[in-house]
Amino acid sequence: MLFRSTRFNEDLGTIEFYTGVDWRPVGAFDGSGRGRGVFAGGYTTPGFSQVIDYVTISSTGNAIDFGQLPNTYAANCGFADRTRGVFFGGYKSGYGTAGNQEIHYITIASQGNSISFGNLNSTTNWGKAGASSSTRGLAMGGFGSTNSIDYIQIQTLGNALDFGDLTTSGFGAAGMSSPTRALCIGHGANRIDAITISSTGNAVTFASIDANLSYTGGGSNSIKGVFNKGGSTTKLQSVIISTFGSVVNFGDMNFTSDYPGGNGNTSNNTRLLFGGKGSSSTNTNAIDFVLFSSSGNATSFGNLT
Repeated sequence: MLFRSTRFNEDLGTIEFYTGVDWRPVGAFDGSGRGRGVFAGGYTTPGFSQVIDYVTISSTGNAIDFGQLPNTYAANCGFADRTRGVFFGGYKSGYGTAGNQEIHYITIASQGNSISFGNLNSTTNWGKAGASSSTRGLAMGGFGSTNSIDYIQIQTLGNALDFGDLTTSGFGAAGMSSPTRALCIGHGANRIDAITISSTGNAVTFASIDANLSYTGGGSNSIKGVFNKGGSTTKLQSVIISTFGSVVNFGDMNFTSDYPGGNGNTSNNTRLLFGGKGSSSTNTNAIDFVLFSSSGNATSFGNLT
């Protein structure tokens, strides 16, 4: 029987190959295929933002304007596969404490405004954490002390579905993932939850951390995750995603940061970027990066627009 191992995806304009499980773009089998990091929305005095910025992860320099979100959002989150970035939820004045349910997407290799994808399943929709495999994305937790997990298929437009629950309720967590496992860091608790992305079901406890973390951010390559401790500290910590084990001190950022941009959309196999600070009294447009291969302090990358 003849079986095609490659194809041209007319919707995305990419050549794809079959892994035996799913279709992926040529030259983007693992995290090394991630060329761009994308930051979207946030709070900038005197109000919320709808700006989308991008950078080339392997270089350094200031961010470049990519396009706009459909509305102005803060505390929205996202995830990505190798070609599509997805943003979900967010808060702005007038939405109330629930936030908004909108999901929208961009094609990472191009520039332009985000496009409607569908709606979240949860009733509390800001302060969530995002994580993904090559095909599926998870939206975890959220303001209002929810423990819900939503999921979507990244290349299929439509509304999110219920996945299961975190071990505890909370918001402001960091999300990160290997190809098979997602981690939810903090969500107002001193623990890390683990989820098997390919299934549905409830999270299990992965490890304990030394503080109840909120307003944190982080990301990963396929092996190691790095996250900041939020609030008024510069401290970074790391975990090995494949093993249930201890959290290790990593180094320091160049600026104190709560709700920094990133959450997995701004990493490749070698480095992770953090951008901005969510405190309205001391906003910053700084971007830092760290190297996964060694523990150490962050290095300045450039600035958001």
